[in-house]
Amino acid sequence: MKKFIIVLCVVCMMFSTMAFAHVQYWPEMKSGNANDTMDTAEGPYTLDKDSRSVIYIFGVASEADKTDFYKVKSSVSGRGDFWIAITEKGMNYDLFVYDKRGKLLGSSTKGGDEDERINHIYIDKDEIYYMQIKYISGPAPTRPYYLSFELIN
Repeated sequence: MKKFIIVLCVVCMMFSTMAFAHVQYWPEMKSGNANDTMDTAEGPYTLDKDSRSVIYIFGVASEADKTDFYKVKSSVSGRGDFWIAITEKGMNYDLFVYDKRGKLLGSSTKGGDEDERINHIYIDKDEIYYMQIKYISGPAPTRPYYLSFELIN
């Protein structure tokens, strides 16, 4: 039954965003992936030249695997918005965005099971940016987090 509900939620999320150009990535969804540092970050996941594009990445972080890194870039410059949707009650994640040199550009550390959001980061064309998700607290996850990168130019 849990798997059915997870699949149903994901399908609903997919269809609710069909009006925009978007790409979805499903990295291997298990705790303990090798994307725990910038050097081992998954990606780069690239936004196309659409005037409004979104990348969706689904992943898992937990007590055993506290951090995940993803590389993203865009084929056009513009304003980047980053967010992580908390899909499970009681989970607490924080979100950080870095440039290619590792300089922190923005962070969201709300606490509790609130969604984390970083808005209005200027994105240079074809430059690599890193998104970091940190597990802070919560039960062992049964559903993936829902990470997004949107470019509005």
